[in-house]
Amino acid sequence: MKLFDFLIVPVRRSGGTAIQRFLSLHPNIIAIPKSGLDRALEGGQEDQLLESAQDAMQASPSTKFGLVQHKFVEVSEEAEDVARRLSRIVRKNGLVLIYRDYFDAMVSEHNHINIVHYCNYSFENAGLKWPTDLKLSGDMADLLHHYQNAVPNRVEGVEKIRGPEAFWEEHNRYLYYAKIQATYERHFNTPLVLDYNSIFDGTNPKSMQDIFRFVGVDASFSAPFFSTSQSGRIHRFLNHNRINISSDNFTDVQAALVSRNILDYAIDYPGTELAIRTDNYIEDDLKFSNGLSLAASSIPEFSSLGRKQQMLLRNDADRIMTEFMYPLWKHNYGSVSKVLDQMKIRTLSADFRRKTEQVLSSDMAQFFATNKHLATAWGR
Repeated sequence: MKLFDFLIVPVRRSGGTAIQRFLSLHPNIIAIPKSGLDRALEGGQEDQLLESAQDAMQASPSTKFGLVQHKFVEVSEEAEDVARRLSRIVRKNGLVLIYRDYFDAMVSEHNHINIVHYCNYSFENAGLKWPTDLKLSGDMADLLHHYQNAVPNRVEGVEKIRGPEAFWEEHNRYLYYAKIQATYERHFNTPLVLDYNSIFDGTNPKSMQDIFRFVGVDASFSAPFFSTSQSGRIHRFLNHNRINISSDNFTDVQAALVSRNILDYAIDYPGTELAIRTDNYIEDDLKFSNGLSLAASSIPEFSSLGRKQQMLLRNDADRIMTEFMYPLWKHNYGSVSKVLDQMKIRTLSADFRRKTEQVLSSDMAQFFATNKHLATAWGR
């Protein structure tokens, strides 16, 4: 049985989702979506995951198959077991570790926790009003009424924002980088160790070349870079404010505005046409340079529907976008942006940084001794 060619382990908040998509853009790489790996590891089915890829591996010998880890990247007994299990299905020489400066990672984690918390609320519970001048046809008005009635009764909001000291004890296990690296090196050979900042440098057209070269594919392939920094956080708010479409053709088909362009979204769901449309006015009016797509999914999966059904759904989605969601989003975008912006922190206080360094001092010393190039890059 052939093994997966590579395993990429990004530490917390170091771009694992984006890296998985960048890898999948390469014509000679298939990177299993992280949700598939998560399910396999949680269910103890990693051997079945490998077995399911065997036919494709045999049929495409020039293609490199790999995994991008999402969960269990921490210091824990469970993570040790996961690393051991992964070493049975991935080549010993195929490990890539990606690290992010400790304090940048903490800032990102803080913002992520609070913004996701806030984004779970509806427009109305966030204090944003539905436009009174929004002209809706009869069925769209019914849709709005149905959505408003389905809004969960939650009243918490921005006042629930937590400072970094509130979650530090919960999340410091993600920052013991030397211990994390030692965990994986007990089960794999010498890894390729990379810096988040060098990969996510929007001015660097060669940002993925080290990984491509290590994996063993054409390193000159240029992966597009997501150019709208943090715009996904704003998009996420709308993604959590989702609606149900009921029409003559489909019932309870979930539609959501997704912060991804068509190509990007298709990578998460290979073989489908989930992305419905990307319109210039999203980019021109809302200033999201990577666009928004109106995506629809259903049970059974969208990919199982016939072409005629897909087109009918596409027409439904077009109406939802043009008559309902776009005017609503345009109305509330400014308010959402201001609220989310005030929730972010840019830097950690000097006292908090000192205390963090004291707690991590031994691990940091070991980590930088092993990874001198990161010590230089992070100014240590």
